[in-house]
Formats: sequence, structure tokens, C-alpha cells
Amino acid sequence: MNNPLHLGEPVDVGSNRFVFKTSAIAGQTYQMFCQCGNTILMTFPNPGRFQFRCKNCHRLYAAAVREASKENPIPKQPQNLGGDDPGTTSPTGGCIAPSIPRTRAGAMLVYGSLLHRRKKDLYYGSNIIGQSDKETPSDISIDDPFVSRRSVDLKVRRAPDGAGNIFSLKVLKTTNPVFVNNKQIEIDELVYLKYNDKLKIGNTILVLRRD
Repeated sequence: MNNPLHLGEPVDVGSNRFVFKTSAIAGQTYQMFCQCGNTILMTFPNPGRFQFRCKNCHRLYAAAVREASKENPIPKQPQNLGGDDPGTTSPTGGCIAPSIPRTRAGAMLVYGSLLHRRKKDLYYGSNIIGQSDKETPSDISIDDPFVSRRSVDLKVRRAPDGAGNIFSLKVLKTTNPVFVNNKQIEIDELVYLKYNDKLKIGNTILVLRRD
């Protein structure tokens, strides 16, 4: 499979439906991030208009697909996206096995007491944080009854100049307030983090550190 490209940000057209402004190219694989934090991989087999749903939250997405031409060939693939590895979705709505290896971002979250210190590696792409639960697992599971399932999405991407990482955090859902450095973060609010920032979720405090 080709290394995936990004299709850009979709436009919210209401009723839980989203449309991509940029046309996709038939035969090319694309990586898209759903509003819920899930990563969707799509390979459009032929030109036309495709609709597909996020397997996690069932939001509906639509994309126009065109043929690759001599004037507009399929773009050269990046060597390393540092991608995510949640389940992916096909144009028919079925689930495709993950195929992109997760790449460590050289950062981690540290939490717990001095005697029971825990360290969780962060990966490029989405890192979903939530309560330990077998039915709705998170990338980083916390054994804290005051933490919601799949509560927070911490995304990591490389800085444009290649020097370091950019960390962004969004609260997906929560029963109890989520704080970053003692500032409460509302659901769907996007904030940026830096090393040594503290995230309080439930009764657990996690600190962003370099690996």
C-alpha cells in the first residue's frame, strides 16, 4: 500500500456530515482524522463520489475522487509520516486491518507516585487517553474511576522546520473537569502543550516529558 497523504480538513455541513474540499485521486491512499480522534485510512478505487463513516463515532464523510492525469500525477509519497494505527474504514463502511506502524515521538506522559511512577510513550498522530476499559480501550489507559472512557486526544506532529514536535490536546468527553496547568479545558476546546505542562484528568496528573 502507498504511504498515505492528507486530504485536508473537512467542512461541517451539519447533521454530523462532513465534506472534503480537496478532490482525492483514484488509487491513492489518504489518512484522515475524524473529529472524535479516530484515524481513517481510505483508498479510493476509482473516480466518483464516495461516502464513508467513522467506525468509532459514525460521522459521515464525503469526498470527490478524480483520475490521476499526466498534468496532475499521483504525488510522491513521504518516506515517513509517523502515523497512527487505529482501525481504518473502507468505502463500503467495513473495517480494514491497520497497516501503518506507529512511530514514537520522543516524548512521554509521566504520572503516579514516586514509588509507582508510570511512563507512557507518545506516538505521532492521535494518542487517546481514557479510563481502562476492555470494550472501549484507549491508547493510554488510566486506572482511575474518575476518568471517562476515551476522554482526551493528545495529537503529536513534527514541527514544519523539523525541529521538535507540536503537541495539541482536545477534550473529547468527560464527566469531571480536565485541566492543563490548572486551567480548565472545555469539551472540543483545542490547546497546545509544551514540555513539563501538567494535564489533570480525573484524579490523575500527567506531565509531558521528553523521552
